Amino acid sequence: MSEKLASPPLGAAAPQIPGQPYPQYQQYPQYQQYPAHPNQPPQYGQPQPGQYGSPQPGQYGSPQPGQYGSPQPVGYPAPQPPPQAYPQQHYGTPPPQLQPQYAPTGGPTIIVQQPLPVFGMTVPNAGGNRNVKNLPRNAMGQREWSFGLCACFDDCGTCMLGTCCPCMLYAQLKRRVDYLNAYAKPDPNGGGSGIDSNCMVWSLVHAATGCGFILQSINRGQIRNRYMIDGNGCGDFCTAYCCTPCELTQEHRELELEENSLRQ
Repeated sequence: MSEKLASPPLGAAAPQIPGQPYPQYQQYPQYQQYPAHPNQPPQYGQPQPGQYGSPQPGQYGSPQPGQYGSPQPVGYPAPQPPPQAYPQQHYGTPPPQLQPQYAPTGGPTIIVQQPLPVFGMTVPNAGGNRNVKNLPRNAMGQREWSFGLCACFDDCGTCMLGTCCPCMLYAQLKRRVDYLNAYAKPDPNGGGSGIDSNCMVWSLVHAATGCGFILQSINRGQIRNRYMIDGNGCGDFCTAYCCTPCELTQEHRELELEENSLRQ
């Protein structure tokens, strides 16, 4: 008589009896599937009908007029507003401008204005008399030289220096006119000995090219502009090239007139 086998505990291996096959496992009943709660949606499976139903009419309706603006034609950019100019910024206060001030009706007219310079007026610290002989001026305010070009023989010493050593006389004239322009008074050394850097530059230019008269014409133009003497650069060039001693003597005498007026 065979003994009744006890069921092994849950999870333990089934015992094996020698000479007998393994026992068949017992088929346990399936778990009963209870129906879902009526208020609780199913967690798995297909959605229930009506759960995600079709949208209601008007829920996602057509856009309202003006909600997204009027449609723009294809290929043309949308119109942009015109750029606004930046406001101009004023840094600081502009200087006041003098306006003519008029007296009441019936009285004299008073105009507050800086007087304009006229020919012949004296300006402080502007040098001496630049027209000692009071020569007439033309419509442009220019006059002639105080001494003619051929009047060089009236100052034979200066004419001989210009003939033998034009570089020295040129250097003296250059220093005298520069001193007058800078300090509005005559050079206390009278132009010096004439042996300086200006003399060396003239000598080098003349020895290398034979065109030392070009420096003389430039200096002559400065003297002519100081005294507002009629002429031009072409005339200065021709005068310095054709008659160096007379040209240098004429400039020396013109400067001497202003220097003497300042010494008085």
